[in-house]
This record gives sequence, structure tokens and C-alpha cells, in this order.
Amino acid sequence: NSAGEKMIAKGIKEGERKFIMTLEEAQKIGNIDFLFFGGDMVTGYGERGLTGPTSLENVKKFKATLDNYFLGTPRQFMAGGHELGYVLPLSTDPEGGPTEKSIQIFEENFNQLYYTYSEGRYKFVVLSSDLEMMSGGTESMIQRQKLQREFYKDEITYTGPEQKVVLMIHDPNALAPMFNFLEPNLDKIEKTFSGHLHAQWATQLFPNLCTLASSQLLELPLKPLFDKYFPGKADEVWAYYSQYRNIDKIWKSVKLVTIPAPGGIGGIGGGFLLADLKPEGIEVKKIKAPKE
Repeated sequence: NSAGEKMIAKGIKEGERKFIMTLEEAQKIGNIDFLFFGGDMVTGYGERGLTGPTSLENVKKFKATLDNYFLGTPRQFMAGGHELGYVLPLSTDPEGGPTEKSIQIFEENFNQLYYTYSEGRYKFVVLSSDLEMMSGGTESMIQRQKLQREFYKDEITYTGPEQKVVLMIHDPNALAPMFNFLEPNLDKIEKTFSGHLHAQWATQLFPNLCTLASSQLLELPLKPLFDKYFPGKADEVWAYYSQYRNIDKIWKSVKLVTIPAPGGIGGIGGGFLLADLKPEGIEVKKIKAPKE
């Protein structure tokens, strides 16, 4: 409806303004060797990612804005749900989620969906969380998921003793299905960076929600609230949160750091990260969103 469209348009305009302010702040720092973007960089077509009529226009605008401040600076991109398409418990679009088309558009306009690159002794392994978390799908998409899993297992397994792995994945919940493989390889992982949660404080909040949802003692009193606020989907939402009841342990094990969005969550926790790739370790500093 028109009211909803106006609210979305207002949110997009606000996001663009904060993005520009963040670029201005980063430009003041200087001596930035390369930029990395953690996904959800442009407005997608609902749950279908960059497949809508204005998608390419949005990508062009994003790149032009970036070039105004960092023309010529090397950059790497990670796909998020807004680029590939997403499926959540409250999703309503039967055609939502990553598709061959949305992946093709991302790769044509940004870079490969999953890949590695090295900076000094650090091997960055960049993955698609949407692909990793996908359950079911077309034969070609299932094959893509299989190939990505083979890719990161090979890249991490055969990392030399002189190198350290830096995992880059948009939605940190994707680390849960990966953890059976990651756990015996934790000594190779220097850090893990994710976007999606928008602010570091959400990394503490989300596991608490998952713990509550997995508690049998709380299920009886809380279920009526879920029924009220998620009519027809209460069981699905409850199951979504409860499946991640051990996510806090996983995140700590892989040394997770959240890449903040320029606006954070509701204006709280916004900014960007500076990562100094020192031989003895990666020093991460958060730069808060500039004051207006």
C-alpha cells in the first residue's frame, strides 16, 4: 500500500544519507588499503534479491556514491540477503530466496559469490550465508551449495602453517551448519566477520532469544505471545530461534566480530570497522557513526 511504500522510501533515503556520512568519516582516516563490504549493500526486490525492475539502478547508484569517496581503492564484496534473496520464518513470498538469476546479477555487478584472497599472512575465505543455510531448492542450487561446501572445506583444510584464515560470512547463523567441520579447525581461524546483525550488541541479544525459545519451562507461558504476534507462524518462529540455542558457543569459538551497519539498529551501534592486519594478529577498531 502507499503508506508502506512511503515508509520504505523514507528508510532507503535515511540509509543512503548515513552511508554517505560514513564514507566521509572513513575518507578522513586515509591510508586505507582496501574496502570490504559485509552484504545488504543495496535495496533488493523484497525476498528475491536483486531481481526487481530497479535493482540495477540501485547497484549503479551505490557504486557511484562509493566512487565519489574511494575511487581506485580496491574493494571486496560479500552477498547478503538483499542481494541474493532470503527466506525467514515470516517470509511470505513463495519465490523468495537465492536463485540462479540473483546470483548471476550479483556476480556480474560485484564479484564471485564465494572466493578467497590473501593479504599478508591472512587468507580471507568469503562465503554466501544464504547458500549455506538453504534447505531444499532446485537441483542447480543444491549443486551450488555442495560446491561451496567443498570449496571452504578445501581452503581451510589446506591452509599452510604460516597462514591464518579469516572467515567472512554475512549471516552468522550460517556458522551453525558449518560447525561440525569448523570445530576441529579452530586453530586455523584468526577471526570471523559477519554483517546482518547491524550492531555488535545484537550479537549478545540474539543468543538470549534462542535460549529462551529452547526452554521447555518457558514454552508454555511464552507460546501464547508468539501466537498473538505471529498468527499462523508461531510454531515456525519458535523453532527458528530454538535451533540456534548453542549459537553463542559457536560464535565465541570462531572469534566472531560483527560488521556494523552505518545506522546500526534504530540508530544505535552504527559505524564501521578498521582492521589493521598486523603479522601478530588482526587489530580491530570500531569507528562510531558520525554525529549529525
